[in-house]
Amino acid sequence: MEKKSQPHVWPEAEKLCRLNQDDITMAKRLGFRPDSLIRNRPDPKQKWKLPVKYWIREVHRERFGYVLREGPAIPATPPPPSEMRMPRPESSGPIVLCQSQLLRKYGTSRVDERADDREVPF
Repeated sequence: MEKKSQPHVWPEAEKLCRLNQDDITMAKRLGFRPDSLIRNRPDPKQKWKLPVKYWIREVHRERFGYVLREGPAIPATPPPPSEMRMPRPESSGPIVLCQSQLLRKYGTSRVDERADDREVPF
């Protein structure tokens, strides 16, 4: 007599297919069982086949039009004020700094005003 294979359970499929809880929820909504997910893992020779995690997401997006998010969209706590970047004033931009360095070095800006009238060769 032949032994009947035992059906796989979700924790085993989660481990073998590297799924998170959102992936399992999407797979259940699509009607997949753990056995089918484990059987659909790509072999190293099957370079064209997506890993199960991304395959579930693609099928769910095609059928339902969205994918469940993996993590929080916004951070749980805002960064402290010391880490927040302050906008730089307009006068300290890199162009102004270069212009001021040119003026210090040469005394006048050596910008060719006729350069705007020339045609670009490309």
